[in-house]
Amino acid sequence: MKIGYARNVSDRAMGLGVFFISILGLVTFLPAFNNFFISDDFVYLRLCKSAGNDVLSILSFPPDLRRLTGHIYFFICYKLFRLNSAGYYAIMIGIHIFNSYLVYRLVARLTGERHSGLIAGLFFVVYERHQEAIMWIAAVNELFLGLSALLCLIFLHKCLSEKKNYGKYHTLTIITFILSLFSKESSIVLFPIMLLAYFLLAASSPNKFLESRVKLFLPLGCLWLAYLISSYLFNAFIADGFYAITPHFFLVYSKTVNRLLLFVYVFVGLLYFSDRSPQKDRVRALRGNRAFLFFLIWILFTPLPYCFLTYLDHIPSRHTYLPSVGSAALVGILMTKVYASFSYKRLSKRIPAYIFTGVLLLNIIYVWKKDRQFVKRAEPTKLVLQILRADASLPGSGKNVYIIGDSPMGMENTIQAAIEVFTDIKLSNIILVKPVDERKLHAQEQDYIFGSSGYRVGKSS
Repeated sequence: MKIGYARNVSDRAMGLGVFFISILGLVTFLPAFNNFFISDDFVYLRLCKSAGNDVLSILSFPPDLRRLTGHIYFFICYKLFRLNSAGYYAIMIGIHIFNSYLVYRLVARLTGERHSGLIAGLFFVVYERHQEAIMWIAAVNELFLGLSALLCLIFLHKCLSEKKNYGKYHTLTIITFILSLFSKESSIVLFPIMLLAYFLLAASSPNKFLESRVKLFLPLGCLWLAYLISSYLFNAFIADGFYAITPHFFLVYSKTVNRLLLFVYVFVGLLYFSDRSPQKDRVRALRGNRAFLFFLIWILFTPLPYCFLTYLDHIPSRHTYLPSVGSAALVGILMTKVYASFSYKRLSKRIPAYIFTGVLLLNIIYVWKKDRQFVKRAEPTKLVLQILRADASLPGSGKNVYIIGDSPMGMENTIQAAIEVFTDIKLSNIILVKPVDERKLHAQEQDYIFGSSGYRVGKSS
């Protein structure tokens, strides 16, 4: 299969595709607009507050420059919206909708089928598996990684298939590749995916631009190798043992891949029952579909960096944002084949449409239900802030706020950051206390104590 753009793509069709993707994206993540900040969000807000107008200070934001795009996002949003979380979520949802449109474009280009791209984009925008990347502000790095990776692959496609404006697309490919490297550590998977796209999808095309392609891949490969070495040498997660090669990897990997293939299994089953051609021919057709094979390898390969995490028995949903592109693409390819099979057998064309609509609704309902978890995660911090802000005499009164907790990066650290950002209480009056030292507290009657057991609120006697 040669790389080529989708057939019969009209401006009207593209516009309708963008419209439906946008509507579904807004409907799916509408509940998030009312959500409050949670967890690491407060740490970033504290950094932005202390940075003031010093833009260069974002270069020192933790963990390091490998998440620079997210640091810039927080800094800009803080200047625009301050402590109004709705603005942060609105931009994230907008980025996700745009990424879903890019999924549409990428799949349409690599399959040559506009319908496959549209179905993939519609599925991706509502897919529940990666909902945390859109519903947790601190996970915005995953959105930027997806954005830069998708743009990079689209520009790469143009470099490989169009001689006209090659220099422009060459430059854009390199720029978006570099942006991906400054979005998230897992960007190390992008260069192998780009090579796979070339050898699997473009190897049969006339090789008229070999010298230009060497000029394209050579700098990308050098950048990737340097990034890989620096990540191994300076990544704190590796140094602290959070990443390791252990048997634990196989459990996490198998869970992740099977979860990503869940809806793919559904449409493989539909294709099996709707297509009455011999089984060998059906299997051979899928194997011969290079785009299908490419996105299947995408699912198998892109989750690998996170599967080495030693402290979880699964990959958090935010980390499956980029791998989910492969899931959406396979659903798009399979759904198109199912639709064609039903049409060929003179069965109602509405049946696969109803099934796909049901899948979209199922994902939307699941995301709505998941939103309750994010609301619940924000409740302890919101409760602390409500109590402290209700006491108008607290700032400058000398009253202390004791936070009981045992984890240096746990809830107590989050609450401390939240108090600093949302109140005028001095840092010296916010005291973290380990549970073993709780009985030794010499708190005064007017002090506030937030206990570790569900973060109960009360004053000492």
